[in-house]
Amino acid sequence: MPADTLGNQKVYEEEAMLKLIKWKCQSDSGQALIEFALTVWLLIMITFAIIDFSWISFQRASFEYGYMYASWSISANDLGDTDPLEEVPSEAEYTGTAVSDILFDDINDRSPGIIDSNLMIMNANAKLYNEADHYNVPGRTPGNPVQAISRTRYMDLTADFSYVIRPLTPIGGMLFGNDITVEKELACIRVVGTQHRSE
Repeated sequence: MPADTLGNQKVYEEEAMLKLIKWKCQSDSGQALIEFALTVWLLIMITFAIIDFSWISFQRASFEYGYMYASWSISANDLGDTDPLEEVPSEAEYTGTAVSDILFDDINDRSPGIIDSNLMIMNANAKLYNEADHYNVPGRTPGNPVQAISRTRYMDLTADFSYVIRPLTPIGGMLFGNDITVEKELACIRVVGTQHRSE
């Protein structure tokens, strides 16, 4: 084979190889664009789902902490109760906003993530009452016990809490729902005052 024909054949082969590489690059870039277009939506949905899941978890934890704190921070003084523990029985009952406003303020003070307009406190009631317990203590002379009395003031606190959590994005609304309602029922009896006396 003449050298000149061999050189032309080589040029043709190189040109054909360059065309093939160029065509392959063009077809790959189109494929990459299609793959990106198909997967970017999935990436966006996963990102928004993570954001909403984190937001809902934070809101729920804030509400739980605020509820727990409010149920133990309310005192007889907050309600305006000034019973000196001198009489048994002695009862006082506070209902409605007199109790719910204190609980509401306590939750907001302790949970900065709470959205006020999404929190409701219903059926709030605080009943305070005294109970006495009589017992003997050693007297000044051996074998001569002295009667003693212990008076305790209790608070029977009840309330229903409802907190609505709304996702931040439409994706969260599709996955978790537009309104997620967390409800708590408070029912606890606490000691708010004690007095011990011997006679």
